[in-house]
Amino acid sequence: MKDQILALLTKETEDCKQLGPNPNLTTEEICKRLPIKRNTVSQYLNELVAERKCIKIKTRPAYFYSTDAMKRHFFMPLKDMYNSFEELLNDNPEEKGGKSFFSNIIGHDLSLKGVIDQIKTSVFYPGSGLPMIFIGETGVGKSMFARLTYKYCIERKLLDQSAPFIELNCSQYFHNPELLTSNLFGYVKGAFTGADHDKVGMLEAADGGVLFLDECHRLDAESQEKFFTFMDKGYFQRMGESKTRHKSRVRIIFATTESLQANFLRTFLRRIPMTVEIPPLSQRSLKEVQYFIYHFFIEEAKKMNRPLHISTWVINRLSNLQYSDNVGELENNVRLICANALSKNPDNELISINGQDIPESLYQQFLTVRDLEKENTQKTVITPTSHVSDFLKADFPQKNILNELMKILINLFQKYAEGEVKEEFFLHQSSMEVGTTMEMLIHRDGVNRQETILKYISGVIQEIAKFLEHNYLIKLNGNTLIVLTHYIYSRNDFTIQIDECYEKIRDELIDFLKRKLVNESKLLKSISDLLEARMDFLLDANDWIILLYFLTNLDITHSRQRMHSVVLAHGFSTASSIADVVNRFLNEKIFDSFDMPFNVPLEKVEEYMDYYIKELDCSNGLVVLVDMGSLMIIFDKLKDKINGPLLVANNVSTQSVLLTGEMIKKNRPIEEIDSRLKNDIPIQHKLGFPKKNKEPMIITSCSSGVGAARKLREFLLGSLPSEISYRIEAVDLHTLSTYKTNFPLLKQYQITGIIGTSDPKIDGIPYIALEELVSSRGMERIKALFPTVSDPRLLKIINDNFVRNLSVERLLPAITILDVKKMIGYVDEMINSLERNGNFQMSNSRKSILYIHTSSLVERLIRHIPQPEALPFKKKGKKYEEQIKLIQTALLPLENAYNVTVGERELDYLQNIIFDQ
Repeated sequence: MKDQILALLTKETEDCKQLGPNPNLTTEEICKRLPIKRNTVSQYLNELVAERKCIKIKTRPAYFYSTDAMKRHFFMPLKDMYNSFEELLNDNPEEKGGKSFFSNIIGHDLSLKGVIDQIKTSVFYPGSGLPMIFIGETGVGKSMFARLTYKYCIERKLLDQSAPFIELNCSQYFHNPELLTSNLFGYVKGAFTGADHDKVGMLEAADGGVLFLDECHRLDAESQEKFFTFMDKGYFQRMGESKTRHKSRVRIIFATTESLQANFLRTFLRRIPMTVEIPPLSQRSLKEVQYFIYHFFIEEAKKMNRPLHISTWVINRLSNLQYSDNVGELENNVRLICANALSKNPDNELISINGQDIPESLYQQFLTVRDLEKENTQKTVITPTSHVSDFLKADFPQKNILNELMKILINLFQKYAEGEVKEEFFLHQSSMEVGTTMEMLIHRDGVNRQETILKYISGVIQEIAKFLEHNYLIKLNGNTLIVLTHYIYSRNDFTIQIDECYEKIRDELIDFLKRKLVNESKLLKSISDLLEARMDFLLDANDWIILLYFLTNLDITHSRQRMHSVVLAHGFSTASSIADVVNRFLNEKIFDSFDMPFNVPLEKVEEYMDYYIKELDCSNGLVVLVDMGSLMIIFDKLKDKINGPLLVANNVSTQSVLLTGEMIKKNRPIEEIDSRLKNDIPIQHKLGFPKKNKEPMIITSCSSGVGAARKLREFLLGSLPSEISYRIEAVDLHTLSTYKTNFPLLKQYQITGIIGTSDPKIDGIPYIALEELVSSRGMERIKALFPTVSDPRLLKIINDNFVRNLSVERLLPAITILDVKKMIGYVDEMINSLERNGNFQMSNSRKSILYIHTSSLVERLIRHIPQPEALPFKKKGKKYEEQIKLIQTALLPLENAYNVTVGERELDYLQNIIFDQ
């Protein structure tokens, strides 16, 4: 099959007239032509690439060329895989200097990369290419790209050197659509008054070349219909014709500043498959804007033939100004500044440009821009022979570093998935690789620590850190904030790319990490949402992998969960002043505040508090301190809405707020806060707990710490079928033992049991030791933990899943060559077969032993390790033989899967585990 695929690739490569997208060279087309299953074709194509017998263009879809045919018919490719046709064509020795045609465009490898790729996709399409429409604000370069597309087609020999380029601005004919139609499509004698001869239109005149229609939203419906017919059928008619049809091999480029849906017929848009959005200057990187600034100043220095001395103040403000007319406006500003400076000192050998040389009309705009960068008194010197690279340092190759990092991480995961390395090594090595790369991003040379974007990102990351600490009780240290800042800064201008063949295993790696790193995943989800909201920065799949590994290396402090608190007071800043004083005194943000006008309606206060409890998790309690007795009614308004205990107290003062804050900071129960306020300060107060059916909850708690309790919680959650919605919470054992029945969770939920390794001894709450769940009494304990579940099937699922999950955890470090989860699946089948055919129920302890023993047994057989010594002799009667047959029947799927045979001694051991009483 591989030879057939290579033969077809060779023929199709030789038949190519030019290098570009060719549907005959895709996986999909090869499947149809041979025919062979798609996954088989994909596998063999990637093998051929690895064997250097064909090359791969990693676009969507990917294209494949025979290497030998490429060498004979075009040129010898230097690599086996290319990211684009542009990259492939750059390897052509006939290319001058090996540079891309578009490489001189500012932003060709950043914000305009997608634009250029779309243009190339359009022009290389067989025939006359794909019609395309440029969309963008005035001044973004639509006309420039149209002319460059024409020149590019000539350079690539897609058009003849003499091919015409005809440009028409449709807005010139806005008030005379008939004249526009006649100029575009031509007319015949007598078509209208004054048409005394036949005339060729622009569409016909552009035959063999390019027709560029700017401001095409001015085309009326009739002209759009005519273009639709031409793009759909390949012919058109001049005005006044009814029978004659004309053809033209022309590449059509449209451009508009307006909305497509609001200004064009659907039929017209349907025949323009390529929509190219050219970004405005406001959406391009700071580096690109500065590139334009230095480029325009160099051009002015050439015109004046003298050096320019420009202050940093001017460069900074030009960099951060908003340009409604985009690049054209920026160029005009630079020209105006230079002209104004020259007029003041026309005889000077050098032109000095600072704030005093800015024209008044432009100076007013400059004053609206904050000085975001540290002032530098040293002026920038630009001469007629300067180059932009003299002022903007070459990029640090962070793109390559991060791409290489992704390859390393995927390769490590492949080794782990294939059993070459253990999970512990895989996770440790991956985390080290990520940590090293992050260090390189921070300590690289050439990073201006005062750069505007870097400072802005740093501010956003600090805001995110404060939000996480206040709302999620997670504290990120200073080094973490610096690393995240530099990572986002480095990722601001490019996308991490991986080979298409690695995408599936990359997605598997993400799923693995999200299952394995549950807390880190939740934290990263919060960071991701906040980055999107504050910066419109989206984390992609590759970012998730890198940052999840990074978070595993951190010393993240999880603050102890505690209740929320609010001060409500009338006056311009009464509440906020009290809250601010107490928060500063306690050196921690304990209180939120709401300043209310004296005439504020109660509905407004209730609306604020409704929003507050919806946004924050108040399940651990909420304390509201108010300044008037009339606000005590807020207790009745909120008590049925909140999911935790609520305390509302009147006569708020700095003293009462400070006392409350000290107790909250020490994590005192809400009942104690209520009691202290009542006894120490004469206030009106109300305390209540949610009056609703208590939701069932199981608590996990371990003597070795809350980390082990969280692990046990994960086991339990992973064991619950989707039909069951019990809450399970991990709680610190010391906290449980200290507060006992006063612990808030015990008042809010129906605690059905505490599972762990040490009994906190709480009256009325059953404690179940972990080992009991995998003992012969396991099912009995499961029933006690889930009293509201009456379905025996669901209880059995919970029981079996928990034993299985715990067995997987124990097996992971012990099994080296088997896929543990796959092996567990076969043991599941074996247990089900034994229970079904033997008509008995196996205890949890026997199941747990069976999972571990059977997995070790299969691994011994695969490794050809001798069977164990026989058990001491025991009488083997008819019952024994029947039990052995049951075991042999249950083992058949497993033996077939691993191509092993379980011998007599191993069967004897299994019989002893399963049936021996």
